[in-house]
Amino acid sequence: MPNSFLSSLMLSTTNEDLSLPSLNVLGSISVSINNGDLSFERLAVEDSLQLDAKNGDITGTVVGSYDDYAMSSHAKKGENNLPELKEGGEKRLSVQTNNGDIQIDFEAEHP
Repeated sequence: MPNSFLSSLMLSTTNEDLSLPSLNVLGSISVSINNGDLSFERLAVEDSLQLDAKNGDITGTVVGSYDDYAMSSHAKKGENNLPELKEGGEKRLSVQTNNGDIQIDFEAEHP
């Protein structure tokens, strides 16, 4: 299915790494992973992006600017390049990991 038709996306996996291609979702993306790493490139959402990992890293790029997102993040026993709390922004970004690192970058939208 072409990603332009996705209104929302929810994924969950255990004991596997998950790599997502560039996606443009009209609503929300929610990903939960247990005992694996989550990597992605150019995830674009209109509403919210929720990423959770237990015993794994979360790395990738999100479409839009840092200021487009209200954020909450927490890396228990790991490093985190995002603020634990940031208000403002029309979209929501929530990222949590236990025993893993968070490394998320922001990339401008293409015209």
